[in-house]
Amino acid sequence: MLDHLKAVVQTICQRLQRVEANVADEGRVGGSTYGFDIWPGHPCEREVLDLLRSFRARCSELRARVEAHNRQAGLPAEFSEVVSYVGQCVLQRETDSENDPAED
Repeated sequence: MLDHLKAVVQTICQRLQRVEANVADEGRVGGSTYGFDIWPGHPCEREVLDLLRSFRARCSELRARVEAHNRQAGLPAEFSEVVSYVGQCVLQRETDSENDPAED
């Protein structure tokens, strides 16, 4: 958990430093939050729920290839460590019938 917190804090700090210095990051530093309202039987339910699993699988495969190359080639004197993080939770919600546009 501390690795995730460290990555989030470092990302926020880097974004703020780049904004203050008016430096373009070319999409290399930052984060995004996506929320999905789904329910059992929703056509995208499985895809949404499997998003974390597929991201982890893709990252694990990429990390294995990067580490294999680095073992063979060795690290140069200077290099960049790129840290990506993602989190997912499922929150059970109830529709507020007073504010539900479907009720109108």
